[in-house]
Amino acid sequence: MKNQSARNEHVTCIVINSNTDELVLIEDVTHKFPLLKLPGGGVKNEETALQAIIREVLEETGLTIKPEDVRLLSKQTTVSAGSKHSTCTFVATIENYDNLHRVAVVDGDATLEVRVMKGESLNESHVVPTYWKILTTGIKKIREEGM
Repeated sequence: MKNQSARNEHVTCIVINSNTDELVLIEDVTHKFPLLKLPGGGVKNEETALQAIIREVLEETGLTIKPEDVRLLSKQTTVSAGSKHSTCTFVATIENYDNLHRVAVVDGDATLEVRVMKGESLNESHVVPTYWKILTTGIKKIREEGM
């Protein structure tokens, strides 16, 4: 969800079905050449990063993820032109697709379609470049650590 955060914090999440190893991804079909991305968005002033990712996943996919099923995968902080920006990447496991949206309109300016895909069926040409690195690094870490 597009949201300007006064805190300059962004969250994103690899949502994976623990029974099927399928990933839940978002495709913004309002673009001429739509690419897949991970659910996520800005952290509102009154939220923690965990609260923000739970809200964003619900808004963009319809899925309710429980705090106990969410793990912090990485946190990256950058400073540009004197402004600090941080991105937290989470991994959330789900067991079913109850309430999964197939199409969601977010902020009235974007039509998002939810895609459920096996990780091995993805390649770099399908995914927004910044998310490709997060996704491949994240999946490797999930497999290594058994998250």
